[in-house]
Amino acid sequence: MDRTKLTSQARRLFSIAVSLTLICAAQTSWALAPQVGPRPNLPPVFELDPGGVVFPDPRPVPPPPPPPLPPALAKPGISIGARTGASLEIVWCDNSAEDQTHHLYRKKGGGAYELVGDIDSDGIGCGRRAVDGDLEPDTAYCYQIFPVRSFAEWGDFASAETCAFTRESSPRQIWRAQIELRTASGKNDGTNDSINVALNSRAPFFNQKFPVVRPFGNDTWTDRHGGFRDAGDTDRFDLDLGSIDEMGDITKIALRKEGGDKYCLDGLSLLINGVEVFTRDFSPCRLADESGLNQTTFVSIPHEELRASAAWRNYQPALIEDETAAIGTLAAGDVLDILRISKRELEERVEGIVGDAIHYEPLKWGKRDGPRFVEATRIDSNTVHVTLDLEAIADNAPNPEIDIEFDLIFNMSCDQDRQGIQFDIETANFDVRASASLVTKFLALLFTQESHLERFIEKSVRNGFSPIAQQIVFDTDGACVACQFGDPVALVEADSDVQLSIVPFSAGPPSADPFCQCPGVVEAFGISCEGDDGGEGTNPEPTPEPADGIRTTRLRLDDDDKGAFNPNRRRMVFESKDTAAAPSGIIEPGFGTAGDPTKNGASGGGARLVVYRVGGQPTDVAVTILPAGSWRRLGNATNPGFLYRDSDGVDGPIQKVRVRNRNLLIRGQGAELYSLANAPQGEMAIRLEIGSNTQWCATALAKSGARRDSTALFVGKPSAAPGACPPVPGTSGNGSASLAFLNQSASLLD
Repeated sequence: MDRTKLTSQARRLFSIAVSLTLICAAQTSWALAPQVGPRPNLPPVFELDPGGVVFPDPRPVPPPPPPPLPPALAKPGISIGARTGASLEIVWCDNSAEDQTHHLYRKKGGGAYELVGDIDSDGIGCGRRAVDGDLEPDTAYCYQIFPVRSFAEWGDFASAETCAFTRESSPRQIWRAQIELRTASGKNDGTNDSINVALNSRAPFFNQKFPVVRPFGNDTWTDRHGGFRDAGDTDRFDLDLGSIDEMGDITKIALRKEGGDKYCLDGLSLLINGVEVFTRDFSPCRLADESGLNQTTFVSIPHEELRASAAWRNYQPALIEDETAAIGTLAAGDVLDILRISKRELEERVEGIVGDAIHYEPLKWGKRDGPRFVEATRIDSNTVHVTLDLEAIADNAPNPEIDIEFDLIFNMSCDQDRQGIQFDIETANFDVRASASLVTKFLALLFTQESHLERFIEKSVRNGFSPIAQQIVFDTDGACVACQFGDPVALVEADSDVQLSIVPFSAGPPSADPFCQCPGVVEAFGISCEGDDGGEGTNPEPTPEPADGIRTTRLRLDDDDKGAFNPNRRRMVFESKDTAAAPSGIIEPGFGTAGDPTKNGASGGGARLVVYRVGGQPTDVAVTILPAGSWRRLGNATNPGFLYRDSDGVDGPIQKVRVRNRNLLIRGQGAELYSLANAPQGEMAIRLEIGSNTQWCATALAKSGARRDSTALFVGKPSAAPGACPPVPGTSGNGSASLAFLNQSASLLD
């Protein structure tokens, strides 16, 4: 027999023998003998009764159990809060309860990180704050947080980096910023493309890989009429002041271009408040030759180069240069002129604001109807009417003309405690005029009174002008402001120039006490401070309560009926305008009276707005409380007015209430506004109570057409003042709602 076959048969016989042995053994009494002592890394065994045969356990050896997982860590959140010239506030979130402490690291500029110290928290939560002090002014610092556990830093769970510039040691306010671009004179150096100018870091975007640097978010698209930057031209553009309050907030100058043209820049200059603070020439010219959107920056002037400019370092904005002379002017009973904003400057600034706004809209500058594309015309002593000549961008058709008009209303007044000045510009009567074609009318709907374009213009105008008030001081430490000498006034003159002035008190200051703390004022006004009774002054005599009924010029309520219901889309606008032919019926309460809604009102201020369905049920009511802290005064004692502003909706759905010159405007947006779910409404009414003794009431019947009185929309007819105010549902008599009723939250009544 073949040897290979013999070997194979032998193996089979051996295997059978082993199997028979196991079968026989299975019929024997078995016992699992206990193992004595640890036997690491050895397979478990089965043993016969003492003296028996030992065989390996045929089952697989289980792996050893894994070590217990460490408790979960999580990356802390981090951002920068308040900034001063010598400190930065670190705002952070502790996202894990398993760390023992945290290490805060800091680096200055492009240097290396150094440990600042430990920052502890009380467990998981946000809003933790730590202040890092003894820093250098106008300098960039970056921060990062490392969680610590078992006395070790866990770098894999470090926070993101965040950076910020400290403020200047003596902040310098900005109320106007301009960029001058000098185009090279070569044949093809000009461009029709839009150019973007940024004065600090661009706003952060989702999941960006580089640190957020505060301040950030400033940029302007320099889009103006004509559009062309021809070879050899020098063009000057007004810049948006969003996120720019003072010169220290300008951390760089960066330019990028959008489009396919080549463009070559010979030089640029930056002007602050009309004064050149930085200039740079390029030789050869700086070329931008990329194509398409989101092009990279082709000019970048860093922070260090800006600060190296002598003009930058030496510039000091001052609206009042000679304080002694200013005090003397007011003490003599003369008006002190502070600043004059010319009609041309106003038009240039509006052109820059609108040019930036329409970059993202289907609009561009159009055919000029008058001497300029932007025209400002005086309406009254506080108001300028602005007209813009634009056109809509239409595909495969001529561009239809779109003219946008609005009013700019200037107000300057004192704070409640007369320690500062409020300078405010708001827009009103936003209107779109278009040619008669259906296409144009459709496009006009994109830019209605409620559009974001109006809000963008108003916000940008306010950003540009409000810092002026902070410069009207009479000594170096800012302790003495104009309101301690007279009343600030913004006057639109006959030529449409806007003059900002301080008008002296005709019968002495209203309160002596603050003047005693202001150097030079006691002598200037001859005030006796010794034995003074506190100088509280007297409040004006209360004005009589006005008639309840006021005229309805406009009432519109919008509710959400598109797709998934979202009550936050509700909107409201109400207007009562005063004209010679149709008086509004509004009489403003005087400053300091029981009807004054500010904190200084005799009743403590505040207001209530009630919107309700005439003849409806108690559920057909929405009430909004307008707290005193959000009201401020407009005008002066002889022509009083009031403004309520809550743009972020902190205290409710009403963002704005304005009472001035016998006109009333109310605007709001939010879930707590009146619901149109129980349509049709038929007739609506509003009641506004300001202070404690001034109540106005207006009514409006729905306009004809099912759409105008539906679950999505209510549009009221203009109507005269009602003879009597309809009662609020759930009340009786003439409709005077009880305080208990009016104090209910809007959510309970909606």
